[in-house]
Order: sequence, then structure tokens, then C-alpha cells
Amino acid sequence: MGGVLRATTHLSINNPDIGASNRRPVGTSSPPPATYGHPQFNDHSPIRHPASTDGIPDLPSSASPDVSLIIFGSHRNARPSPTPDTPTNSSGKSSENYPNWSHVANQSDFNLLLGARAARGLSIISPGIRQMIHYVLDQYERVLDSVFFKPEPPRVEEMRALVATRLQASSIARCSILLFAKMIESQLNGTAHSNCIAFQQLVQRFEARLQEAKSKYLNPLEYPLEFEYLLNGLLEVPFFKMRVSTEFHAYRLLHDATPTFFEIVNFDSSLWPNPNGPPVPCIAKIIASTRFKLAHFALVDVLCSMAYGLPQVVNYETATLVPETEIHPIAWVHCFPLEFQVCIAEMNQRCAKSYVAPDWHIMEHRLLSYQMPVVATDGADSWKTIVRLAVLESWRQVLLIYLYMLFGLAVTSPFSK
Repeated sequence: MGGVLRATTHLSINNPDIGASNRRPVGTSSPPPATYGHPQFNDHSPIRHPASTDGIPDLPSSASPDVSLIIFGSHRNARPSPTPDTPTNSSGKSSENYPNWSHVANQSDFNLLLGARAARGLSIISPGIRQMIHYVLDQYERVLDSVFFKPEPPRVEEMRALVATRLQASSIARCSILLFAKMIESQLNGTAHSNCIAFQQLVQRFEARLQEAKSKYLNPLEYPLEFEYLLNGLLEVPFFKMRVSTEFHAYRLLHDATPTFFEIVNFDSSLWPNPNGPPVPCIAKIIASTRFKLAHFALVDVLCSMAYGLPQVVNYETATLVPETEIHPIAWVHCFPLEFQVCIAEMNQRCAKSYVAPDWHIMEHRLLSYQMPVVATDGADSWKTIVRLAVLESWRQVLLIYLYMLFGLAVTSPFSK
């Protein structure tokens, strides 16, 4: 869902679970929060248990399900203790009676709860996890309903399965997905503006916890899968910031997140041009993969470079052809073929050179020769095929103009005339 909508929003992190009794129907708008206590965030604040997150902004209990973003604790095996701000459900039960899906670890003996290895040993999905999956998929369906160009049904099912798997695999992945789902819910319910400040603080606290875990506790050699989930969470942070505030410059956020991008690429040799070669990010493999965070990063990177006239934050390998056997969800939703994304990346990188590329006509040919794959549609949606072709042609025209302007060419192509 990362590349579909861009929103401003807000959320709660006091309750580590999603209680059945305080869950709202999907179509019901959450009321805007009446008041908030927003103390200044302190990077050096002590780590607290999820149920004792004093000073963390929260939504009213009616805006459930809540999300716990505090995945580290200072009390081993402690049960949540009720606090004055702990939300209660309609039956008056404290949130500590909800199924606890958050692991509490001592600072000197750090463990990530429900990491990838532990999840593989679970034969039964806990009620709390099951409810989270239902809630997130509910928001996913709402997003699909709002998208004009919907992905094909098989790809929709694959993405549903991927989301469900990630929710079970890691507490970090759960926090990231649930935070995004709450942002989407807030946008679709029309409460994004009123919830913006609290979401900003949630994102800030989420980032601080991840940075602390990376620097102090989590050994990538001992917990490689958990460390990879942590990196994925850190890569999600700049996009969260783009959603909740206009104070951040997208290019600067991408620049600051570049080391995390490279760390993730270094973990996966399938994203390199040659799996046995150096760890160079291959944009064709990245944007065609199921690593949607990386694909989203690359898409925003190439578009920011084109829009702002600045170098890309990553120098991608562009010689590898796009393995476009199926239409990727990102390409489908935006009617923006992966081949065009590779062309933009190549043009941006050529732009950094002080001379006109002698083979610019090869890029022109790639743009002119691309044909959208034929997709079977029923009679009711056949008209959307024409609309898709029109949008795709708009992208093609924009990129051809960009190509000619970029190299200051006296164009001789009959098409350009």
C-alpha cells in the first residue's frame, strides 16, 4: 500500500493490542481527539513498557484499534500496568486485559519479540494477531476501493498474503504496518488534519526506538532477519514523515535514508546485477521485486531528481533489462511502466555528466518502442483500457520532452516534430 496514497494523519500507541470490544466498524469515522498532551520529545528519555508510555500522544479509546509503537521495554516479563492515560474499552476493562502481542525485554538482554524465527514456530495465530490482520486488510480494501486502476486479482491476493505474513513475522513490521494503516484510516475518515500533530510525534518516537535498537541492542550477525526488519522499518520512516508534515523536504529525507537503503540491498544479492558480483543496486530488479519499500524509494528518488534537477541519491545500475512478465502493482496503480522508471534513472545519471550522451537515441528508442502488455478485461471495465493507454502515453510524452530538454538536442526525430 506504500505507493498508493499519500496522506497526513495521526494515531495512538498506548495500547499494545487491538481489543475486540473497542473495535469500530470500518466505515465509521473516528471522532477527532478532543485534547492532546504533547510534551516535548526527548531522545534520551528512558525506555518504558508499552503500557507505561507516559507523555506519548494518544487518540481517544473510541478511535480504536490502537497501535503500540514502543517495542522495547525496561522490565523483563512484566505485565502492563494501568496508567492514568491508559485507554479503556466500553466495558471498563483496562487495556492490560487484551491479548499481549508485545514482547518486553531487558536493556541488558535485548530480544525482539516475535521475530522471524519465532514466528515460523507458531502453529496457531493468536487472537490479537488475527485481529490485527483483519484490521489492516480492512484498510487495504478501503484503499483498493479508492484506487482507479486496481491491480489484477492475483496480484491483490499476493499483496494480501504478503501483508499477513509481515504482520506475523516481526513486531517492528507490525508497528510499521499498523501505523500506516492508522494513517490511511484517518485520511479516509477525513480526520487526517486534526490527527497530524500526534502522528508526527508517533513517527518521531518510532524512529528513536529503531535507532536505539540498531545502535545498542540488535546484533545483525546474531539476529539477521530481525535486523533486516529493523532496517525496513527505518526505511519506512522518511515516507511516514512525508505523510504527516510539509516541513520536510522529500529530497533531504531520501538523502538521509540512503545508508539504510544500501544496507538492505547488501542483505539481498538478488537485487544486484550479478548475485556473485559487487552489491550494486540494480533498479530493474528493485522495482520489479516484492520489496515494495525499496521500489517506492527508487520511484520517489528518480522523480525527485527529475523534478528538482538534483542528482539521484542512489546511482543505480540501469543496463539490466526489466523482467516485466507481469504488471507490477506500483506500475499498475500509477500507469507508470517499470521500463520508464529505468529510463528516468538513466537520464538522471547522464544529466550529471558534462557532455551530451552520444547514445541518447537509444533511450529515445526505448521510450518510443515500449508497448503496454495486453490485459484481458470484462466488458464493464473495458473502457479503462483506453484510459490506461492515454495515461501511459502522457508519461511517454513527458519523458521524451525531458530527454530532449536534458541534452539540449536539436531533435531530428520525426516523432518529436
